[in-house]
Amino acid sequence: MMEQFSNFINNITSLEIVDILIAIGIIIFFRVFSSTISYMIIRMFKIKTKKAKDIKESAFYNPLKIFFIILGIYLAVLFLKKPLNISQEVMQIVTQIFKIISVIAFAIGLAKSFTIKSTLVNKMRKKSKKEFDDTTLEFMLKVIRAIIYIITIFIVLALLNIDLTGLIAGLGIGRSNCNTCSTRYSQEFIRRISNIFR
Repeated sequence: MMEQFSNFINNITSLEIVDILIAIGIIIFFRVFSSTISYMIIRMFKIKTKKAKDIKESAFYNPLKIFFIILGIYLAVLFLKKPLNISQEVMQIVTQIFKIISVIAFAIGLAKSFTIKSTLVNKMRKKSKKEFDDTTLEFMLKVIRAIIYIITIFIVLALLNIDLTGLIAGLGIGRSNCNTCSTRYSQEFIRRISNIFR
C-alpha cells in the first residue's frame, strides 16, 4: 500500500501538481464561501427577513453550507478525473456519495422546517383558522419529520441500488402498482396536512 502511494507521488508531473493545486483551490473556495453563498440564497427567498441572525437560523442554512462544501470536493474530484486518470468505478462511487449527502442535507433542512419554532410553521399557524395546543402540534410535526426521514432512507437505499420491491411487496403494496400507490399516498398526505392548517 505504501509502495503504491510512493510510486503515485513519484509519477506526478509538474502539470499534475498544478491541477492538484487548482483542485485544492476549488475546495478551499467552496469551504470559505459556503456560508456567504448559503446566506445569499436564503436571503433571496426570504426577502422580508433583513436580520442576518434570522437568516443564519433558517432551517436550510446549515444544510446548504454542507452541500456547498461537498459540492466543492465533488467538483475538485471531477476536475482531477482526467489529469490523474481516475477510474470510472471510483467516479461512480464519488458521484453516488455526493448524491446521498445532497439528499440527506435537503432532508435535514426540510425536517427542520417542521419544528414548533420554525418560520414556516408559525406562518401556517397564523393563517390557520384552527388552533392547536403545542403538545398536539409538536406530535404532528414529529410525525411529519419521521415521514420525511423514512422517505429519505428509501431514496438513499434506491441510490445504493438496493432492491426495495420485496420489502414494499411485503408491506402489502403490489410491485406493479408501487409508483402509483406511493404517488397517491404522498398527494393524500400533503392534502391532509394542508387541511389541518386551514
